[in-house]
Amino acid sequence: PTTSLTPTATASASPTASASAAASPTPAASSTESSSAASGIDPTIDCAQLKCVALTFDDGPGPYTATLLDELKPKGVHVTFFLVGKNAAAYPQLVAREAQEGHAMGNHTWAHADLTELSTAQATQAIAQTDQTIVAAGAPQPTMVRPPYGSQNAAVMQLLKSRGEAGVFWNIDSQDWKNLNAAATTARVLQARRGSIVLMHDIHPTTVQAIPGIIDQLRAAGFTLVTVPQLLGTSPRTYAGLRIFGQWDIEN
Repeated sequence: PTTSLTPTATASASPTASASAAASPTPAASSTESSSAASGIDPTIDCAQLKCVALTFDDGPGPYTATLLDELKPKGVHVTFFLVGKNAAAYPQLVAREAQEGHAMGNHTWAHADLTELSTAQATQAIAQTDQTIVAAGAPQPTMVRPPYGSQNAAVMQLLKSRGEAGVFWNIDSQDWKNLNAAATTARVLQARRGSIVLMHDIHPTTVQAIPGIIDQLRAAGFTLVTVPQLLGTSPRTYAGLRIFGQWDIEN
């Protein structure tokens, strides 16, 4: 390692601070994102008018991902998966299915290493190898990165900016990895408010067990469940190098 990307902040530090469309995004959408299917944006859904929330799942794909997809499909719900590269390599058919069924996908690095503890070259490799694996499985090129543990600093965000990728975090943490309990996970997810990005993990069976009830209860509360690009209403590439915690929680 040469330059170490020393930690200065994590997503948990202040996930709901400063909503900032003022963060002046720089549009740079690629031609591969021109279609609604590639961008993950349905023009019939307007989260500027609707009460939207984005459910997101980290660390997969894994043994329970197919069951989660089986739950989402009949309910017509699209979510965002942040894929670990080595798991995407192990389950390419699930990556392809996620894409085919209209879900959005982001990069969660190759092996879930803390990016702030890697050199720039190592961090670049962890992201690039994951992008390549996702594309090779038949999914669109990711435009979102969720740094493992929410750990990021100026150097990490500059790297994402140079790659044309947004940093996507969360403002509702289900703590499903900690509680491993469907009822506890559900209670935390139901704290969602308009514009929330909810963190969950599809590697835990208790999380997958909770999803049908979570969907029904959020819908009963008036929420429209969408992907992160749909929540933003634009390609995440528009916010390259910025930190997205929620629909209006976007920081430099």
